[in-house]
Amino acid sequence: VLSYYQLQVLRLRSHLRSKRLSQVKVDRIERIQGKEYRALIISTVRTCASDFKQSKQEDIEDEIQSENGFLNNVKFFNTAITRSKEWLVIVGEPITLCTVGYNSPCWMELIKHCIELKTFKYQCPELFMKFLETRVISRQMMQKQHGEFLKKSTAPPQANKII
Repeated sequence: VLSYYQLQVLRLRSHLRSKRLSQVKVDRIERIQGKEYRALIISTVRTCASDFKQSKQEDIEDEIQSENGFLNNVKFFNTAITRSKEWLVIVGEPITLCTVGYNSPCWMELIKHCIELKTFKYQCPELFMKFLETRVISRQMMQKQHGEFLKKSTAPPQANKII
């Protein structure tokens, strides 16, 4: 299991150990360069802000830095998706991956490829297909599907972004 977030790695390891699955490896993307795995799950989801309550300040700052690298560093993207030999699962919000950061075109192409192979699964397929058609998605549409995750932004809308 790979994650871009150190706190998430620690929580996943702890949870897997509690289920007696300590043989499952969990690590950060930047620590697996040059390694290959038969099967791989990549988590691109963020840990909720409430998870930070008991964390040290320097851990939180590291988390914020890794978040920026994750969305903007093509090397992290390439490293993550090329480590699996046979089976790759990516857990994340595809519209966010396709609209935020320098890697958004890479995510878009990967997801389109998965759609062609019929391996793409998403809880709101019609929402993502609408996004693919228009490349724009309204905040109201996202709020309807993911209300608990979105906060109202005061920033002006931008093209190719969630507005």
